[in-house]
Amino acid sequence: MRFKDALYYGIAGLLFLATVPIYHYILTHDRNQDSQPKLQMVTPISRRSPIAAPPSREQLFYAWDEKLPDGYKCSAANGLVYRTRLESGATVIEPLTRDGFLVRCGGDKNSSYIR
Repeated sequence: MRFKDALYYGIAGLLFLATVPIYHYILTHDRNQDSQPKLQMVTPISRRSPIAAPPSREQLFYAWDEKLPDGYKCSAANGLVYRTRLESGATVIEPLTRDGFLVRCGGDKNSSYIR
């Protein structure tokens, strides 16, 4: 065996020995874990609070030909109903919400797609 080949085998052996602690940690770390899965606390269905139902669909969606509330615009087809105002030199966009849900619209004459 030439010196160059022995040097390559020596370097490969050192690299392998450097990875042995990692393999040892992986194999022993799995064994030290509890064998039984931990049970999570589950709230019974009867004690859960009901999810708020959205208001009726007509309040959450305006068709493309319906009149929007005063000062509001439609952003695009299936977009949001919003209004703008100036505050300290900046334009602020306020989306229309009802009971915590965003109101959408079917578009207007400027929209690219009208339902």
